[in-house]
Amino acid sequence: MVEAKEYPEKIAHYLKASIFFPALDEYEAQSARYYTRLLLDMPINEENLEQRKKLATNALEMADAAIKKMPRQKWNYIAKAEVLSNMQGEYSAIAELYIKVLDIDPYS
Repeated sequence: MVEAKEYPEKIAHYLKASIFFPALDEYEAQSARYYTRLLLDMPINEENLEQRKKLATNALEMADAAIKKMPRQKWNYIAKAEVLSNMQGEYSAIAELYIKVLDIDPYS
């Protein structure tokens, strides 16, 4: 790793890194969507119940962090709602998330 000493050099390193990696603010959002997709693709059976719970917990934590950082991004709420729905979460909590999505983007 090359360490920058001067401010313009630090900016140049950051700009180069941003080309190859998503912005740090997007990390939780991307992780939440990834964990949600893994959870939705995982078969529902007794053998992988613990794995599903861990995956759901990780997805919910990432979605909550993403919502906190970017409250106007609808995909964070959708990911959280999909996890809750898949894990038989409370209907009112799921409905509240989808209502928030419609508040953000009425054409969703």
